[in-house]
Amino acid sequence: MAVVFFTIAGNILWACVQPALPPFAVLLALALRRVRWPSALWTAGFAGLLPVVLTVCAVAVDLAPHSVKTEKQLVEFAQRRDGV
Repeated sequence: MAVVFFTIAGNILWACVQPALPPFAVLLALALRRVRWPSALWTAGFAGLLPVVLTVCAVAVDLAPHSVKTEKQLVEFAQRRDGV
């Protein structure tokens, strides 16, 4: 639920979201086990598609970091102010 809440809010607090990811993955895996896939090829295709999508997203963020909301300027300001 934390993932949905912070995503809708547009303010992703990774420290709050990350602890929910392993249980979410287990629930997703259990739900996908109940799906009656037409063939093993569908299962392999679905399982292979997710890492590809995540890799494409990671590369997109790496190539255009300004497109992601971060607190980078806030951290830099605080470090300059504190003399770090």
